[in-house]
Amino acid sequence: MRSILLILAFVASACGRSSTEGSTAARVDHYSARGKVTTLPGSGAHRELEIHHETIPAFKGEDGKAKSMMSMPMPFGVPDTLKLDAIAVGDVVRFGFDVRWTTSPTMTLTDLEKLPASTPLVLE
Repeated sequence: MRSILLILAFVASACGRSSTEGSTAARVDHYSARGKVTTLPGSGAHRELEIHHETIPAFKGEDGKAKSMMSMPMPFGVPDTLKLDAIAVGDVVRFGFDVRWTTSPTMTLTDLEKLPASTPLVLE
């Protein structure tokens, strides 16, 4: 009987701890940015769209601390639900993306909107 109580006490204490405590596993950060499409996804299961984005001042690093992300070309995962029929290399876009540090790809588009070609961008 005592061993059963010890096992139950262990199980109860283990259930009270989060397996993601102190990690980034459960954290999802969402951002909006603008940029210019530099590469369209190829065929295959791993769809990525490369966008040269403007600086993202409120970006959080893997440690959760805010740090500005400089303007740069970056690949973003494209979910099957996001249609790219009207998007071409050179298009100016506004886009939203989620960051999950424990997945691949780490950054995945959530929405994408084509902007007028005359939209001014600050790309470094």
